[in-house]
Amino acid sequence: MENPGSKSANESRIQSLQGLLGRTRTIDMRDDDAFQGVIVQARGLLELSDQEIADALLVSRPTVNRWINGKNLPHPAMRKPILSWVAEQLIKRIKRLTATDRLQNALVPATERVTAKLG
Repeated sequence: MENPGSKSANESRIQSLQGLLGRTRTIDMRDDDAFQGVIVQARGLLELSDQEIADALLVSRPTVNRWINGKNLPHPAMRKPILSWVAEQLIKRIKRLTATDRLQNALVPATERVTAKLG
């Protein structure tokens, strides 16, 4: 059983996802380094391949790879829809992880009751 004061892996992950979500909402679209950083971090946190990102955004895999590597970034006017898609993916993942945590927290007391009856 986990210490009551410690964070679950999901809680830490949720915090990371929420932090990135905040960045997607406040980023300066003209800042190439910030855009690249968000794309790199999103790919890692969302556990997406370049191909999955490319398919979702209707661009080629090499295009996404160039964004990740800081080469040939999209025009600032095109970054807003890309970051909106990233934000949507982050929200979905946060909701999924939050639901998983709630379910796990609901099951722990039930498991403890069963274990106490059997013990």
